[in-house]
Amino acid sequence: MRIVSRSVPLYRRPLVRIILTSLWLGLLSLPLMIELDAAYFGLERPLMVTGVVATLGLIQWFVSQWGRASPVWADRLAEAGGTTFRGLIRRIDRRLLYILAFAAAVVIPLGLNRYYIDVLTQVGIYATLALGLNIVVGLAGLLNLGYIAFYAVGAYAYGLLATRADVSFWQVLPLGGVLAAVFGVLLGFPALRLRGDYLAIVTLGFGEMIRIVLNNWDSLTGGPNGIIGIARPSLFGFTFSHPIHYYYLILAVVMLTIFSVDRLNQSRLGRAWTAMRDDEVAAEAIGIDLVKTKLLAFGLGATWAGLAGVFFASKMTFISPESFTFFESVIVLCMVTLGGMGSIPGVILGAALLLILPELMRQFALYRMLVFGAAMVGMMVMRPKGLLTARRRTVPLWRKGCAGSAVVGKPQATSTELGPGPSTGSGQADPTLQPSKEASMILLETRKLSVDFGGLRALDMVDLSVMAGEIVSLIGPNGAGKTTFFNCVTGLYAPTSGEVRYRGENLVGVKPNHVAWKGVARTFQNIRLFQDMTVLENVMVGGHCRMHASVVGAIFRPRSVIAEEEELVAKAAELLWFVGLQDKSDLWANQLPYGDQRRLEIARAMASDPSLLLLDEPAAGMNPQETNALMELIYAIRARGITILLIEHHMKLVMGISERIMVLDHGVTIAEGTPEEIRADSRVIGAYLGKESAHA
Repeated sequence: MRIVSRSVPLYRRPLVRIILTSLWLGLLSLPLMIELDAAYFGLERPLMVTGVVATLGLIQWFVSQWGRASPVWADRLAEAGGTTFRGLIRRIDRRLLYILAFAAAVVIPLGLNRYYIDVLTQVGIYATLALGLNIVVGLAGLLNLGYIAFYAVGAYAYGLLATRADVSFWQVLPLGGVLAAVFGVLLGFPALRLRGDYLAIVTLGFGEMIRIVLNNWDSLTGGPNGIIGIARPSLFGFTFSHPIHYYYLILAVVMLTIFSVDRLNQSRLGRAWTAMRDDEVAAEAIGIDLVKTKLLAFGLGATWAGLAGVFFASKMTFISPESFTFFESVIVLCMVTLGGMGSIPGVILGAALLLILPELMRQFALYRMLVFGAAMVGMMVMRPKGLLTARRRTVPLWRKGCAGSAVVGKPQATSTELGPGPSTGSGQADPTLQPSKEASMILLETRKLSVDFGGLRALDMVDLSVMAGEIVSLIGPNGAGKTTFFNCVTGLYAPTSGEVRYRGENLVGVKPNHVAWKGVARTFQNIRLFQDMTVLENVMVGGHCRMHASVVGAIFRPRSVIAEEEELVAKAAELLWFVGLQDKSDLWANQLPYGDQRRLEIARAMASDPSLLLLDEPAAGMNPQETNALMELIYAIRARGITILLIEHHMKLVMGISERIMVLDHGVTIAEGTPEEIRADSRVIGAYLGKESAHA
């Protein structure tokens, strides 16, 4: 442990600062908590604040000191304990945990009074809301501060239909969800191009618009007086009246929400949400339709708010705009953030804590919010990712057996189909082997392609043709326009003039996800993996555009969806074996070394079954051994019938594998030909290679 120097002032020593800070906060709370009529003027309350702050400070100090100078035996004990705990968790069947949790939720209310049952019912309502918001915020990464508006839509839908058209609760329940989903999609359209603070402001405005409309449209909504006399649910002559009836009803809604959200999270759509949250550019480049994916997030997230709103109106039999304020949206967002964004158990835990703890502290009404706020701040400092961090399973449990056999070991196929390319006998791929299929076809062609950024011309009348089965390299100094060329081909940039033709079809104006669907895949100059996914999931999401499972299919999982997912898992496992990452499928993408991340990005691009693969500086940062392995991998990819267009600065790699090379300088084509012709070209030597490289 670090020894504090005697020259350090007393007030700067950590323990002294903790004590002084706690005393200062206790002193600040005196005006709020002191009562002249109480015994000892209620001084025990500010003393409790002082004690809570001091305890939190000591815990934080102890944790920091443990991390700085913990003894070796303590580190080993902690590591052993963590390993043992993880081992126990893996041995326990999660289905057993789910059954026990459900049984506890059914049995516990039987021994409680009406007040506590009402509190648990509120927990169920807010858990449903938080799980719906978790789709938007936790999975898709779209900050929504007006989420409570969808809750109001469901509540007012039932309130109006029940009082004016005598429609039953069971008829309005799905209708409320559908109406809220429609409003969610309507909100999603203007927010498609927004993220972060701008998206938050738009959604906040939407929520306030709904509340103001409800407050001012007296003839329809009753204005500030709201709607009274809303009918209670009834089923086969039985009317819900006791709090426990509503508790079990909301428990059924919560279970339905958990089931649906979990299925969506572990589906093709869930992977698309996570990819979009991590990196929208990479997600769109692998074939994910961002517009559709965002609208589905807004719509499906709003659906559960609508269901909760219908239930709320039926339970309270009275609704008014005061129940749907901005503060309610903040509370639901806090539940998601505190519990853990993307974590279903964490969100439920967050809802329970934020509703139950204030009720337990009701006797300390004057300062419970102060303690509550301090606890929230402390939690966010110590656990910024939430109480229960979201951990996506590598393979969902329902297909665990299939996936396990696919990932472990070598896939069951012939070596010519799955191996790292044909061999010459020395372990190197045969560079002379070319696929015969469509060998004479022009796969990619650009005609007079130009791109302007303001007054700067990044590409100037570039003509390039790539034959099927070729390995073509695009080289040039930094700033020559090489990556801009790739961005034009893949639809990320719209060219100022010219054409980009793939299989004879003009790709100008085609969205990047449609370009990927047509058979063009790419990697990026700066690696753009999805860090919140495992290695296997990164490859699986690369096959998104080749899958067809719908939202309904993701939830109910018919045989066709199961078969499609099983095929995708096997394909991803085979591609990991192909690039040499079969033993690292369960690691998170950011745990891989740099060279492995490059290979993973290539495997992800190959998962979309491309005919043309664009590699943007794949050898950047690699050592000689990794570069040689990359050359062999490129030959193996070409042997699978995939045409390769390569940007690279590593001249040994370029000259060794390329059949043709095109050289750009300041956006202009200065040379094109075989490696030998390029090596001897005086313009290329002067602009890029230099004399030493030319003679190398």
